[in-house]
Amino acid sequence: MKGRAGLHGFTLIELLIVVAIIAILAAIAVPNFLEAQARAKVAHEKHDLRTIDVALEAYCLDNNEYPPWTERLGGRIHPCSWRFAWLTTPIAYINSVPWDPFAKYKQWDETDAGRPNWDTYDLVTRKAQSDDQWTHGHAWRCSAFGPDYVNQYGGGRTSWDGINPPAFGQFPNFIYDPTNGTVSWGDIVRVGHRVPITASGIRYYPIEQLPW
Repeated sequence: MKGRAGLHGFTLIELLIVVAIIAILAAIAVPNFLEAQARAKVAHEKHDLRTIDVALEAYCLDNNEYPPWTERLGGRIHPCSWRFAWLTTPIAYINSVPWDPFAKYKQWDETDAGRPNWDTYDLVTRKAQSDDQWTHGHAWRCSAFGPDYVNQYGGGRTSWDGINPPAFGQFPNFIYDPTNGTVSWGDIVRVGHRVPITASGIRYYPIEQLPW
């Protein structure tokens, strides 16, 4: 009767080689997966910003001004998702409030009744005869979190907390640029048309050149 001497399992060296190969493949695949995921979310944000652009212009065409982003007494409406209510009701310029895929957490403002600030895209609009410094001479500004998961103060024009302003030449770094790496910091910003200089002297600045 023949035994099973001809059968044998993997040696420890062979198992280690297999594990090493799997680890190498995972090290290659995981970053590529994360890159693809980030690119998909960035594309989603850009699509949402284009949709918001069309909705804002349609609203302005019907009402001769853009929807207000502040309370009647001048306070800012928080959370930011509430600022889109004018675009969803009573006329649905957009079907629902778009949600930023990178806004995985909420930033809070303790001075605003404990309500969250940026739970989705940051929308700031400007009335025809007003000087809203947050639009920097544009009719409106809408910004997305971007892959750094932080909605920067002023839509990428200043430091995210509004406390530590960068040098003038550093402002473009606050706008998301995929050439710095798909997963890099900065906001994705879309703005409306340029508006003229008004009496108070607030000037127009393109998003690439914005002083403090």
